[in-house]
Amino acid sequence: GMLSRFVRSEFKYRPTDDFDARWPLVAAQLQ
Repeated sequence: GMLSRFVRSEFKYRPTDDFDARWPLVAAQLQ
């Protein structure tokens, strides 16, 4: 869905340097 596309876009355009900052927010939405 939209969340999957959002996550893929974040992973594609955002290097891993920002991964730690993004993932907690994404994980919170998944739960």
